[in-house]
Amino acid sequence: MESVISAKDIVLDEASYVDPNGRVFEWQGEIFRGISKGKSNLYRTLIEDGFIHTLIQKKMLVASEMTSYTLQPFDLVLKHERVGRRSYCMEWAPEMIKDAALLTLDLNLALLEKDLILQDAYPWNIFFKGPHPIFIDFGSIEHIDATVIWKAYDQFCGFFLYPLILMETYPIAQLRFFYFDYLTGLSLNDFIRLLPLSYQLKHPLFSCELHGVRLLERMAERFPAKSKAYLEKSKEMAKTRSTKALRIKFMKNLKKRVERIRVGHTSSFWQRYNENLHVQYEDVEIHQKEHSVRTVLDKLPIKSLLDVGCNTGKYAIEAAQRKLEVIALDRDEQCITALYRLAKSQNLNILPLVMDLCNPTPAFGWECRQFDSALERFQCDVVLALAVIHHWIFKQRQDFKRIFRMFHRLSKSHLVVEFVDRADTVIQPCLEERFYWYTLDSFKKEFSHYFELEMTLPSDRPTRTIFVGRRKQPI
Repeated sequence: MESVISAKDIVLDEASYVDPNGRVFEWQGEIFRGISKGKSNLYRTLIEDGFIHTLIQKKMLVASEMTSYTLQPFDLVLKHERVGRRSYCMEWAPEMIKDAALLTLDLNLALLEKDLILQDAYPWNIFFKGPHPIFIDFGSIEHIDATVIWKAYDQFCGFFLYPLILMETYPIAQLRFFYFDYLTGLSLNDFIRLLPLSYQLKHPLFSCELHGVRLLERMAERFPAKSKAYLEKSKEMAKTRSTKALRIKFMKNLKKRVERIRVGHTSSFWQRYNENLHVQYEDVEIHQKEHSVRTVLDKLPIKSLLDVGCNTGKYAIEAAQRKLEVIALDRDEQCITALYRLAKSQNLNILPLVMDLCNPTPAFGWECRQFDSALERFQCDVVLALAVIHHWIFKQRQDFKRIFRMFHRLSKSHLVVEFVDRADTVIQPCLEERFYWYTLDSFKKEFSHYFELEMTLPSDRPTRTIFVGRRKQPI
């Protein structure tokens, strides 16, 4: 039975406005996509002949199905699975970016068997379902354009290939700025400027290719009329030479190039921190802290957890093993990489992201509404913040009020936070006069403004205590 959806009852996805084939919207708590009249027959055929189901089974494409709903001006309404939390490429560890790139190429190779291809190569089209990338932009599937090998190649380079090559040398923190150019990513000119000379000498053919493309772009700017005529001629030649076999070979070669890129192979101090605790501090009782966290996870009726400053994810793993949805944040790229690898190998529902909540991803894009801020996307039942707030206070110059206000915004139900006393050996060197207010009484006072204390538990040292509080109503 056909049902009519009223346009006034839906919420359009602000990020899907550029899709020429339809729009994503939310209705009655579910995710749908309206398909424009010109593309409805293509997608109906792909669903009915089982091809889309095959891609879904291979975990390449978001689970989708046709519905009997109608919504003007669309000719077809699809229902999509809600896939995890929306995260953005500037928050991913390098290996996550690499896996997203390989997913894009594998999906293209599968589509080419049907003379189809992806019309764009944006990382915004990919969500992570736990540690597994899933392509969610159903409307990106198109018939091939006979005039080019792949019209989205420049996008793929700007968002995937160029940044990944640089990540062999630079940490992602130095490259994330380029991802805020959400239409282009890292430009060819910026890539060449940043590319180390040693890499160019080691890969002379690739370097010649890059400089050749840049030379052609400059000539096109200087002689626009001639370049336009040359482009039209090239398109006509491509119609006869750009065969399916050539496209498949192109994609396979591009995939090999991405696979050869080595990212996430370094280690850091924080990645080894937990292993070295007993060497640094004699009085550490790590099992006591683990027992306290397990007590909290067992007692609280929760479905999702945000682990702030997760390190390599010991407690995120504990939560995921209890079938919770877990988002794990840490500013250390190597820690997140290690957690991502483990979550992927054990199929744990953990989304590990490179982020410092002192400087979270802001809302950006058109009117700052196209891409939501991290504080909007990562609200969870419980916020777990162990051995983290003293770093924000002594290194980032925050205070208890600001910190608990942010936790109140992120937590839907509870906060689990660790207080490190002034007598702790980590705190002693930091106690400048300006931090006279850093006391347990001050901590409790601000905590109580936003959370109702439910229990206190021992941590791994006598100078540390874990506080568990229920979120109060908005203040």
